[in-house]
Amino acid sequence: MKTQDNNLSENAYDGLLFQLSDLYYAVDAHKVRQILWLPEITILDNSPFYQPGMFILRGERVSVIDLNLRFGHPAELCTSSDCIIVIETQNGLIGLIANYASDVVVLEKLPEQDNRTSLEKYKAGSIIVNQALYDNEVVMILDENRLLDNEDIVIDNLTPRTLWGEHLSDSDLKLLKQRMLSYRQQDQEASEIELLGLVVVSLGGEHFGILLSEIKEFADKIDISLIPCCPAHVLGNMNLRGDILTVIDISQILGVDINQVSDLIKVIVYQHYELLLGVAVEKILDVIFIKPSELKPVPAALKMVDYVLGEIVYKENIITLLDFNMIANRKELVVEESV
Repeated sequence: MKTQDNNLSENAYDGLLFQLSDLYYAVDAHKVRQILWLPEITILDNSPFYQPGMFILRGERVSVIDLNLRFGHPAELCTSSDCIIVIETQNGLIGLIANYASDVVVLEKLPEQDNRTSLEKYKAGSIIVNQALYDNEVVMILDENRLLDNEDIVIDNLTPRTLWGEHLSDSDLKLLKQRMLSYRQQDQEASEIELLGLVVVSLGGEHFGILLSEIKEFADKIDISLIPCCPAHVLGNMNLRGDILTVIDISQILGVDINQVSDLIKVIVYQHYELLLGVAVEKILDVIFIKPSELKPVPAALKMVDYVLGEIVYKENIITLLDFNMIANRKELVVEESV
C-alpha cells in the first residue's frame, strides 16, 4: 500500500483553540482538564495582578489567569458568557479566561525562523513558544508550565485587580454564584461515584458519545490514500506522524445519513488491539463527565442497538454512547492487504 508523502510532520500539535479579545491562542489539548462557564471567583489579596482569583474544582485549587493582563495588554471586562479553560500544569491547575473555546485541532507550527521574527512584537515571548496558522488566523501556542513565571511580566495598562467582577450586574453575579454552587455539587457527587468521561461528536446531524478512556487522540482528516478493493466505508489510510492509520466512516453501520464524505473532517484515533483505527466524524463538540446512572437503555428496535451502550440527554440533545469495541469487531472493517 502506498501513502502520500505530504502528511502530518513533527511540527504537528494537538491544540485546544480559544479566543480572547480577538486574539487566537492554543494550549496542549492533552493537558485540558475541563471547560466551564465562568463561575464566581474568590479574590485573593496576595496573588499576582494577572490572577483575579481562584476557585475549587473537585477538591483542587484552580488559579485563574487573565491573559490580557499577563501579556501587558489593556484589561477587558469579563462577562457571564466567558468561559474558563482548566489545564494541568507543573504548578497545579490553572484556569484561563476565554471569550470562546473553539475546538480541538491539529496545528502545524510555523518554522522556527518565522516564529522568532513574529514573536518579537509580543512582550511575553517565552510563554508564547510557537505560532501556527489556522483558517488564515495567527494562533499563539502557549507553554502552560510558564504561565505563572514572573520573569517577563509587563506592568503596563493595568486595571486594579480589586475591580474584577464589580462591573457585573446583580443578575450576572447571581448566575456566577449559581454556577459555582453547581460545580461544588458536581464535585461532591464525583467524590461519591466514579464519573464517565465522554467526547461528544456530531455525525449526520446527530450527537454521539465516545468513552474518553478509549480515545488515543484527535486529528484532522488530511491526505487520505485510497486502499484498493475496500468497501466504501473504509476511506483509506492516513500517515499520523509515522503511524499508518486506517480511517473508516461508521455512518452506514449506524444507519446515519451524511451529505457527503468530505463533511467528515475530524478523526477520532482509536487503538483496537494491533490495529490503529481512525473514525471520521463531522465535529468534535465537547468533553463531558456523567454518572453511569444517567445512561438510559436504547429501544431494542433501534438499528444501531448492537453498537450502543446507552443514551443520555445533554443540552437538550440526545447523545448516543457508542461501543467502539463492538463496532471495531465487525468483520467488514478488517482491511485485507492482498487483493
